[in-house]
Amino acid sequence: MQEFVFASAALALIGSSPANAAQLFFDFDGIDPTQNASWSFDSNPNPGLHSDEFFSIFSVSVIGLDGIAARSVNFYTTSAWGGFNFNSTAFDALGPQLFTGSTAALTFSEGIFELYSDNGASRPLGTLTISSAVPEPATWAMMLIGFLAVGGTLRNARRKQNVEVSYA
Repeated sequence: MQEFVFASAALALIGSSPANAAQLFFDFDGIDPTQNASWSFDSNPNPGLHSDEFFSIFSVSVIGLDGIAARSVNFYTTSAWGGFNFNSTAFDALGPQLFTGSTAALTFSEGIFELYSDNGASRPLGTLTISSAVPEPATWAMMLIGFLAVGGTLRNARRKQNVEVSYA
């Protein structure tokens, strides 16, 4: 049994390929319903343009946001008032920085963020929710193989206990 567990774990490691970056879903709920929008892309995207203050994601299909056909989404650092905008100037939502790392190598933060029309003023635009999808099948498979390996090892260890009785 133990050989089977180790062989299956070895095959899983050899046969596994690197997982694609998980999809993140962005959902903006505006105070004004015409500002509602949603879009998605990889959690570690390759930014098209970037500087110390922002980065752009191109070829984004935004659903909603009446009257604006977004082709790019720009995300800003805290020093540039945070938040995001569509097509550079069409829609600005200021607030917290929505990612960690540099603008050249970034990772998005998941959660719910309140955004404003001008740097922290009392006029909120709405909230942006960033969430991830369900883990990939390869992730689930590796987790299940790990549980099977641990269970098989514990079962074998329990079976092989020798009890020695000595009489005085």
